[in-house]
Amino acid sequence: MTGRGREYAVALMELAAEDGNAPAISEGLEIVGEVLHETPESLDFFASPAISRAEKEAVIAAAFDGRVCDTVLSFFTLLCEKRKVSEFDDVKREFELMYRESIRESRATVTSAAPLSGEEKARLLESLEKRSGRSVRADYRVDPSLIGGLVVEMDGMRMDGSLRHRLRDVKEAMEG
Repeated sequence: MTGRGREYAVALMELAAEDGNAPAISEGLEIVGEVLHETPESLDFFASPAISRAEKEAVIAAAFDGRVCDTVLSFFTLLCEKRKVSEFDDVKREFELMYRESIRESRATVTSAAPLSGEEKARLLESLEKRSGRSVRADYRVDPSLIGGLVVEMDGMRMDGSLRHRLRDVKEAMEG
């Protein structure tokens, strides 16, 4: 992340703390991020110096008004004015880290060889919350190449309990 991107994220977090609307800002940033990723040409549009500020503001209002809070609308408009739209993902990521830390919540990505049942997800979340001392929100993915087991990435750590990983360990032990 660039220093400027971090500065924007810190400023946005300070606004969120003052207004008490961090959840709305987090949700709004997620919506803007989804739109930017669904339509990659939008980044070029918002970054272009050839497109007037008024045109950009009209598109921002049409795309996001009523969908995101005013703070996010103003913030995204500011990024466009400063030609820093390319830093949006970095700012969003840094804001999310600060926000999750402030509410003591961790995000986990759980990849399993087959879809997990509701009961399996509940037991896994309970275990992760007990281990981390935080509430945990998880995103679930399926990757059949794991063969069995699962991989959990959370708080910068990777816990690999996949059968593929275990077989690789056995192979290395036999070869080495």
